[in-house]
Amino acid sequence: MAERRALHHQALLVAGSTAVAQLLMAVIYALAARVSGPEAFGRTATAITVAMSVAGLVDFGTNALWIRDLANKSARFPDVARRYAWKAIATGAAGALGFLALGAAGEPLSWKVSAFLGIAIVLNQATAVFLIADHRSERVAVALIVERLAGAAAFGLAFAVHASVEWALPLALLLGSMASIVTLWLATPAHLRPRPAHVGRPTNPWRGSLGFAAANAATSLATFDTAVIQATAGPAAAGSYAAVNRWTQPMGLLSTAVSTTAAPFLASAATTRDAIAALRKASWLLGLASAGGVAIAIAAPWIVPLILGSEFSASVGALQLLALGTTISVWNQPAAVLLQARNRDKTVAVIRLAASVAFLGAVAYLAPRWGATGAAVAFVLLQVSVAASFVVVGASELRRRRVAPAPEEVAQPATEGGAPL
Repeated sequence: MAERRALHHQALLVAGSTAVAQLLMAVIYALAARVSGPEAFGRTATAITVAMSVAGLVDFGTNALWIRDLANKSARFPDVARRYAWKAIATGAAGALGFLALGAAGEPLSWKVSAFLGIAIVLNQATAVFLIADHRSERVAVALIVERLAGAAAFGLAFAVHASVEWALPLALLLGSMASIVTLWLATPAHLRPRPAHVGRPTNPWRGSLGFAAANAATSLATFDTAVIQATAGPAAAGSYAAVNRWTQPMGLLSTAVSTTAAPFLASAATTRDAIAALRKASWLLGLASAGGVAIAIAAPWIVPLILGSEFSASVGALQLLALGTTISVWNQPAAVLLQARNRDKTVAVIRLAASVAFLGAVAYLAPRWGATGAAVAFVLLQVSVAASFVVVGASELRRRRVAPAPEEVAQPATEGGAPL
């Protein structure tokens, strides 16, 4: 077995590959938009977005659950492989029915191809579970680059022969996902590769994943902030907010890379203190992300007018607050993963749901009074409240004195609050 890389090394590789993948995707989308025009590209992009969203719904938190249970050995590989197989079967059947329904409804080709793209996305993400649980996220990073390069090559070929973007773009992304699935399967150690023999008797692949799914849903709920601003404070305030609320994404990229990579390390740690110690080794990356947020907050009075113009002066204060809130959120994300890894996923879900609902309520109250700045104040309050909640729950975990099971011991998946210390 090849030696596993350290957590911070893997996180850097994941962050770098994600950045490159996003850049390649941006180039593909820009080229497709230029060739097809706004209306045609809008239809195609909508079909692809729906496929990606449906794939997220189909996952329903299972991937994160499986990574945790494989890493802490509360589930055997054959059991997870069987659930993976039935998830693939159910997804394939649903996708095929969707394809037939779209065809019967006379929907454009982009929607029908996107039905298969949704299947590929689900399988792609699920196949990565076994590598991530085995502490080998750097191989997943390689597969992501392969996916984007294969997709770019396929779209480039279609572009060269003047194929219609309507079907060429989703087909290129589909081929890229398939290339990634093959890469992931080949990169996975032989004893962790799911095979047809693992299908076995029917099982519910979504069993036990509600906590993870609810937390993801809560995070998605918070993205309706711009819509709430528009409804309560008008389009001008929404525009001032929306113009800058994605400028902090590079910091989020680092935090996401650390969180994704750290999940198996945190789950396999013998105690919660050991898990915190493992996460601390990558904390300098989170500190770097926070420093980036502070830098954006300081530079906002200069960069906003330079990039957006003087008419977006209201965006300056909003960006400063959003950047400062991000300095907290980059720590909240791995903190949530830490608690989920210690079997507190339902607690995290409750915190996230309550905070997101309160956040949207605060946006609805503050935006009519202070515009985009009021919405940004609500974002800061959201991050502070989530951080405080996680600190309280984390402190309670550290006070517990349960003995961790031996590595070779196999038990049923632990229930809420049953994580060893």
